[in-house]
Amino acid sequence: MDLLERTSALRELDELLAGTPGGGRLVLVSGEAGVGKSALVDRFAERHGTDARFLWGVCDPLLTPRALGPLHDIARQTGGRLAAEIAAEGSREAVFATFLDELDRPGRRQVAVVEDAHWADEATLDLLVFLGRRLARTNALLVVTFRDDEVGPDHPLRAALGRLPRESARRLSLQPLSEGAVAELAGRAGRAAAGLHAVTGGNPLLVTEVLAAAEPGVPATVSDLVLARLATLPADAQEVVRLAAVVPTRAELWLLEEALRPDPAAVEACADGGMLTVAGETVGFRHELLRQAVEGSLSDVRRRGLNRQVLQVLSDAAGREVDIARLVHHARQAGDVEAVLRHAPEAARQAAAVSAHREAVGHYRAVLPLADRLPARQRAELLEDYSVEAYLGGLAGEALRARQRALELWEAVGQAGKVGESLRWLSRPSTTTSPPCSASSPSARATRRPPPRAGSGSSPQQMGSPPARVRGRSRSALSPLCSGFRPVP
Repeated sequence: MDLLERTSALRELDELLAGTPGGGRLVLVSGEAGVGKSALVDRFAERHGTDARFLWGVCDPLLTPRALGPLHDIARQTGGRLAAEIAAEGSREAVFATFLDELDRPGRRQVAVVEDAHWADEATLDLLVFLGRRLARTNALLVVTFRDDEVGPDHPLRAALGRLPRESARRLSLQPLSEGAVAELAGRAGRAAAGLHAVTGGNPLLVTEVLAAAEPGVPATVSDLVLARLATLPADAQEVVRLAAVVPTRAELWLLEEALRPDPAAVEACADGGMLTVAGETVGFRHELLRQAVEGSLSDVRRRGLNRQVLQVLSDAAGREVDIARLVHHARQAGDVEAVLRHAPEAARQAAAVSAHREAVGHYRAVLPLADRLPARQRAELLEDYSVEAYLGGLAGEALRARQRALELWEAVGQAGKVGESLRWLSRPSTTTSPPCSASSPSARATRRPPPRAGSGSSPQQMGSPPARVRGRSRSALSPLCSGFRPVP
């Protein structure tokens, strides 16, 4: 299968190999975990398997890395002097010189590959510097791959790369796939592409694993990879990652500081370990799928506790602009009923004010199951507001049921004016499914209802005009109520 959007990278490797008779070269292939560095080098080796000799060495994520681990791998392939020198535990200088001789053999061009150099031991880093300063006198190509999202400013690999001659090293940085490439992969797998790029960030490994998974959600393979990386961080850095995982999109640095009071080194460790990215005054996960993997690993008790911490900090953020929708989200995730009752209605009203009807519906849906804790008048008002937003959001059935429930509450508390408003709203042809001539229809009830008695507190204007929450809508937004149901696209 073709590697999507890697043609230029392969072409550059081809050109570097073609130029080795004039002097050896070192190419540094970098990119985030899962971006396809190994797949690229594998494809390069397939293309040149007959005209070049490939020697492979790998650095492993061991607690105590093997000294010269990649060179041991290569010696098993070459045998001869290099294997003998390593077996005899020769001096490091002798081993390095023997390997250089191996790369300068006549005949087929030599390609040495050292993968995952971000895990390299100190001796291997010295080997890379040794080779990098001498490759120009050979006809070999040395390919080194590493995760640039795990190589912070203080990483040993960074220092080693800085000691390489600039003219001998070529850098090749791989980028995530575009939306078009992700859509093509989804099409090949017979799956829908909607939302796939957003959740994976175009990372080829994540895209492949999601498409291969039989069930929705975070694939187990992705969770294993993410949690294994998380486990390598210091304990305080792990706490930063877990708190960030319950914050959708990105978390402000001030939020982390108020919630956890972390040492700055803990946040830096998260970035250096490839778990979080720092951009300006915020931190976040490189891909939404990674955030979901960490959040999904939390117990219910832990997740609620972290959301409670975030909610407290956001609620107390005097002088800072905090979107009320964020308060609703964390209140719901924390199971804080009082906070949901306090914030969700206002969030719904703010969404409705900018014609974000579906968002308003979402906030009302969050609060209505808890509304039994409220007085009947307040419940009825919530139901009225919800009925308008549900209707304008294209949910006529829900709007009708909510308004009928509001009508029952107004009748129960004896609010004749409000009863009249609800009957009038329900009697419109665009909002009722009862036959107009039915004795139980809102139209029939509205027309047979006697006029209000003097002193009843219900004026003709109350009986005949839309409720206050409807009067505030624009004429264009309310036109469906007067001309038949037309759902909002």
